[in-house]
Amino acid sequence: MAKWCHTLIALASVVPCFGGNPHEPLGQYQPVSNVIELAQIALDVRGITDAAHHHDFTGAKHIYEEGSNSCINATSRRSLKSFVSSATASQHLQGGAYFDSFTNGAGPSGADAIPGPGRLPLQPDFWDEFISSALDGTGRFSNKSETSRMVAVKKGILGVITMYVSHLLETSIALAKENRTGDGDGALHVWDAAWALYYGACGEGCLEHCVTQGWCRFSAWEALKKRDGDHARNRTYQRVEGTILASSTVENYFLEGQRATRAATLDVPALIRVRNNIYRMFSVNAIRATLRYSYAMNRGNGLKYNSLNELLHMQAYTYFLAAAGWIEQSAPGSGQHVLQLLDFQQVTGEVPLSLHCDVKATLHRAYEPLGLDAAKIGQDWAIPETFQCNSLPVCPTAPDLPLGLPGYAAHDTETPAGAKLDCTSSSSIMPSTSSIMPSTSTTTTSSMDVQAHMCALEAIEIMGAGAGAVNGVYHKVPNRQNAEVGRTALTECELCATWQNGQWQVYVTNSHFWRISGTDPLSYYYDGVGHMMGPPRSGDWDYKTEMNGTKPDPVVLPARMFVPITGQEEACRGATSTDNSNSYYELVAASSLEECQDRCLSQPQHCKGFEFSRGRCEIWTRPEGILSSYKLTGFACLRNDLAPVFSPVDGGKDRACRGATSSDNSASYYKVFKGLTLRDCQSECMDEALCKGIEHSPEYGNNGRCEIWTLSHGIGSSAPVAGYTCMSYKARPLTPPLV
Repeated sequence: MAKWCHTLIALASVVPCFGGNPHEPLGQYQPVSNVIELAQIALDVRGITDAAHHHDFTGAKHIYEEGSNSCINATSRRSLKSFVSSATASQHLQGGAYFDSFTNGAGPSGADAIPGPGRLPLQPDFWDEFISSALDGTGRFSNKSETSRMVAVKKGILGVITMYVSHLLETSIALAKENRTGDGDGALHVWDAAWALYYGACGEGCLEHCVTQGWCRFSAWEALKKRDGDHARNRTYQRVEGTILASSTVENYFLEGQRATRAATLDVPALIRVRNNIYRMFSVNAIRATLRYSYAMNRGNGLKYNSLNELLHMQAYTYFLAAAGWIEQSAPGSGQHVLQLLDFQQVTGEVPLSLHCDVKATLHRAYEPLGLDAAKIGQDWAIPETFQCNSLPVCPTAPDLPLGLPGYAAHDTETPAGAKLDCTSSSSIMPSTSSIMPSTSTTTTSSMDVQAHMCALEAIEIMGAGAGAVNGVYHKVPNRQNAEVGRTALTECELCATWQNGQWQVYVTNSHFWRISGTDPLSYYYDGVGHMMGPPRSGDWDYKTEMNGTKPDPVVLPARMFVPITGQEEACRGATSTDNSNSYYELVAASSLEECQDRCLSQPQHCKGFEFSRGRCEIWTRPEGILSSYKLTGFACLRNDLAPVFSPVDGGKDRACRGATSSDNSASYYKVFKGLTLRDCQSECMDEALCKGIEHSPEYGNNGRCEIWTLSHGIGSSAPVAGYTCMSYKARPLTPPLV
């Protein structure tokens, strides 16, 4: 059979040839089969992480249970819950060495048996019970704070992935035993899938939008990389001699396994050794995280956290749980004892100061049977060198670890490159990538709806300058044909917009004809069958009667216009896609996107836009407005493009406003108001027709001192003054510019 390779020629990008691998590398590992969709699970992890971080447990639960970014096929999504549900546990996970070490199982027999005698007594669906209870605030989490629940979800889903990776590894070994080694459907394909799931896809721009150093990809592999930064590197990120660089080591083990699963180099005993080495790296990560956070939670300021912190308590427990069974099998009683020491149902403030040393002493007993020692684990650089635990068990030096197969590359394969599937559109809360609002109608959107909808969108782009515009036709688009909108193609439609005697007139024709008008720019639009493609406002007409060629009466349109940041499903952000703070918005309940928008419109001077996701509504009041977004399935972010904008001058914080230079200051430049909060100061500015900006300090009066700057040429400079904030002001135009 011909192999496939990339070739740059004029008429084709992929042609059959001998040699070559068209599959995109995942780190140093290049799959020889299509595992794109498994890697996409990392994007679900990021979505759940973001939702949980904002205590949006409903949104996080939806992604966990329904899936979002990883497709099984063109119509079905893969969910994280499906990896560890009760059905999956009983039908697929039970009998695996890694899984059975957690659930008191026998594991496989023969050469791939569980190496040690220890077992934990956890129930088969322990991971699903843990995550689901944290999401719902039930069971063991019924009396836990939202902070504890958040951490349990964010770190627990990494344990879910680790567990399912182990299942894929052991499935690959079982296929190899049967000599099923096809690149596309045999042991090698499943081994590739395990690495793809563990390493994860990197979404668009993810490396530029890291949460912290080394935390960009949101995958279980990246958690190893983070702990490498604590234990295998020092404060200046230099390598510490003798420590394990687990993120590289585990990758080399996966590469060794990839070679051992190929038909020409099939080696089942090697695969079993590699499996155990990979599980050893899972254990290294759990041990390092547990040592780090057990110290921080009640010793802690070396990690810049407050002591007795429940956030750290839950991190210590959850990270350890991910490998507790494999540690238990190596040294019976060790995993169980550490879980008891870290039990998250304890009151964090009552955990004894001996916790870290108690945990460390227990783990030392597991080092030798795991083939580890203290030097290989390393000392967390954030724990002071002067801090010592007394009476630790003797920890013998372990032999050097196997290297794996660094640099191995699978250059040839019979499988063609795959492509990302699209199975997510059915869950979208936005009707199409170009839409601003979902329809309020319960009627299913037809192709004709989409046609007129797109024609009206065109009107938004071409509206003129409003009052003072010259009467006449401003734009006409004849015969827009076959423009693609999602999966629906347009047929003919025609559009023109006119300004006539102080009124907008927008005409759209396809098989329908209708008219809308108003003195303000078009901000909501109507489809060709009378359905409003945005929330009803004054002058709306009866949907049932204005059909098929009938002209509705003119509609007065609202002045506010909400627009998406990119037109995709996304969450709102400040200056960048990672700029998010609870101070930027007010969290309110809303049953629909339209209700959320109404809540925004009820604060016209302050609301810069809103974010909505399944009953959760953020009213954004950040003075600088919404300037960026973060792609997130199930979320809508809409900016009020007519909202006034306050911009910090020279950073804003600890700056006092000045005129042309930093020394140009005069009482004639501003009006002074006392007893105003920053927000009230902004409101006062917006009520002042000549306002160019504000200066505010909370140290005066009951709430603060407010200067409303009215200097004709505005605030041109600032001076450093502690406790002051200087912001320039620019009102949004009432109409967009003439195109």
